[in-house]
Amino acid sequence: MLAVVHKRYTLDNDILTLEQRQFYEDNGYLLIKNLVADEDIERFREQFVKICRKDVKVPAITIMKDITIAKSAADENTVLKLQDFMLSEELFRYCTLPQVKTGRSQNPKPGVSNLSLRL
Repeated sequence: MLAVVHKRYTLDNDILTLEQRQFYEDNGYLLIKNLVADEDIERFREQFVKICRKDVKVPAITIMKDITIAKSAADENTVLKLQDFMLSEELFRYCTLPQVKTGRSQNPKPGVSNLSLRL
């Protein structure tokens, strides 16, 4: 049983369980499985692949590749992440999903926010 103590990074409300809050407090991240529908994940994945292959141009987005394979062809297997993914209209849709917005509102610190989309 977890004791109810003051949490530094999460709020005391019904959004996260006490166990989820404690995990976030201890580790600085939280993974919630099945939060986003499979159909949405597939759309985001398809857009990610298009950006990686440069089939879609998104101004100011940075494609981060593994330094050891940086000179190889750009595809979804060589890209580590897209910096500023929210500049893609389709990928930004992730930030607007109600279930994602609810989770973000859990952080009480002004100016502290981070979204990570792993596909």
